[in-house]
Order: sequence, then structure tokens, then C-alpha cells
Amino acid sequence: MHLFLEPPLVPLPVPYATKMARTAELVRVIGLAIYDCSTATMVCDRNVPGLPITCVSAGVPRLTGYEPTELIGRNCRLLQGADTEGEAVSQIGRSVVGEQGCEVRITNYRKDGMCFVNLVTLSLPLRVIGETEVVAAVLRKPPHPLMAARSGA
Repeated sequence: MHLFLEPPLVPLPVPYATKMARTAELVRVIGLAIYDCSTATMVCDRNVPGLPITCVSAGVPRLTGYEPTELIGRNCRLLQGADTEGEAVSQIGRSVVGEQGCEVRITNYRKDGMCFVNLVTLSLPLRVIGETEVVAAVLRKPPHPLMAARSGA
């Protein structure tokens, strides 16, 4: 399992420390649930500015070329590059702020610099424990145009 759960360097106020413990437990449970998933899935923490990635499934390194330790604690913007569509990025941002799910076709970049087209499905915010909120993103390659035409997609 790949989690980013380092203890804080300074003592935290009790309510914040309790909130962090709840978030850490939630991330641990979700991480266990998605760990072996071959579909590329990322979970991000809505309680932390910058929406850092908190856990990833086994499918993420295969799709992106990044190891989990290179992604945990960073924002998904890491995958953007020169050909990433600004409107797709804006749509994802509006979805996160507006607390709505969305599906966006976006050009992202692997660690080796190769671009790939990606269908990102963003979940509604998941509120599980108190004020703890996470959002999940499922990443997948879009269907081949001929396959999409056959299935009516």
C-alpha cells in the first residue's frame, strides 16, 4: 500500500490532530480497497490545499510511468504538459470546486515525456468521517474510435 501519512513536525491543536487521524484512517482503508485494482485510480484529500494525491492503485504506475512514491503528496497537475487542454483542466477545477463529478477527455504526460489521451472520471466528494473529504479519480484510455462507434458511445 502506498500512503502519505507522515506525522507533523510540530504539535497540532487537538481538533486538527483528531481530524488528521480520521483522514489518515480513511485514506488507509481506501488505499487497502484500491491497492490491487488494475484500473488506474487516485484518491486526493480535499481537506489539504492543493488536493494532494493520498493513495493510488496498482494501475497508476502502468498508465503514467510514475511510481506511487513519486505521486503521493503531489497534485495531479504533475501529469499536465504542453498539449494538455486548458478547457479540460478548467472543467476538472470547476467540478472540484462545485462538488460535482465529471468525465473529461484530457491529454496527459507520462514520466518519460510521452503524451497519452486519458478519460478522467472524477467522483463526487466522499464525506465519510466527520469533515473528512476525499475525491477519487479513475483514469483510463478512451476506446478506439471504431469500438466506440460499434457500441454507440
